[in-house]
Amino acid sequence: MIDNRLIHRKQRLFWDAWVVGMTGLVVLKQSLGRLMREGYRRVVLVGILRRYQEKRELERIKPQRGLVLFGAEGNGAGAAQLVDINEQAFLMRCDKDVNDPFPERFTFQIELRQLNGSLKRKTAICTGDLYRRRETADGKYDFVVKYVPATPLNGYVVHQYFLERSFV
Repeated sequence: MIDNRLIHRKQRLFWDAWVVGMTGLVVLKQSLGRLMREGYRRVVLVGILRRYQEKRELERIKPQRGLVLFGAEGNGAGAAQLVDINEQAFLMRCDKDVNDPFPERFTFQIELRQLNGSLKRKTAICTGDLYRRRETADGKYDFVVKYVPATPLNGYVVHQYFLERSFV
């Protein structure tokens, strides 16, 4: 949003200073938020309550309303719920077992509610290899898939909308 505003308006020293100031505030906000979360996790959960300390290197994201479409070139012959995702792999939960051969192409899909109340759908196409398959107690199937975005643009969409790595 800031970049687009600067492109459309004439650049002035005021706008440059404003962008630098806003960037500093956003970085400070994100840093303080991460510091508070990590402090709470280490001091309260691990130190006081003696809960298990997470040893994963990559943070798990639990997107809400995320879908994984697969089969027939990833266009949705099958659909599963996107449960967890990180930079290397995702976990999808499906009502039925995915028969061999396991699909190689997946489409992530998420619906986002905009400020005006309308829904906007974001999709990202990825390729992947099955890492683990498991049947759950309720008769559903969990699949852990190591994925690679098909293009840099799809990588950007995964990064921004599914991993929620945007600063603003």
